[in-house]
Amino acid sequence: MLLYVPQAARFLLLSSGAKSIIILISRPRPFDIRREEDEMLRKSFDGSCSERHLEMLDYLEKFMNAYPGTPKIAQVWPTWLAHETLKDIYHTDEHFLNFFKKNRVQIDQSFFFFMGDHGPRREGILKTRLGQYENLNPFLMVLIPSIYRDTPIHQQLRRKTYELMTNFDLHATLIDILK
Repeated sequence: MLLYVPQAARFLLLSSGAKSIIILISRPRPFDIRREEDEMLRKSFDGSCSERHLEMLDYLEKFMNAYPGTPKIAQVWPTWLAHETLKDIYHTDEHFLNFFKKNRVQIDQSFFFFMGDHGPRREGILKTRLGQYENLNPFLMVLIPSIYRDTPIHQQLRRKTYELMTNFDLHATLIDILK
């Protein structure tokens, strides 16, 4: 099962040989647009104590606990954390740590791709060489099931950490996982 978290939800069934994976592709962009256009909805969320990354983690956890026994793949874009700035990211460390600890069993049986579409762009960071590089090299974190850790697949992923990868590389990776 694949969850794609950051615009209209749809279900797909992919089959490759004897394997079938149900894919849920869901992006909250229409919700974000409605949230900005509807004054009552905007005030409701803006006045709440919740943060978008917490809503995303809650949604992801519900997905992971649905369909017991079904293999899962999650592609997650936590873009609101550091989409344009780095100043809001550090307070979320505990939130993510608690999420990973709480859901370790499901995580150990699943593929997760956490990614961004670009690096931070504001507060003068693009004026630095590292900032320019980070803007062109968006965040990508890959978690693989525990059965693949310490295997040639894991070793290949470790080697890839020293190479430039793009989000386009994920398509080929997902096809390989289906095989």
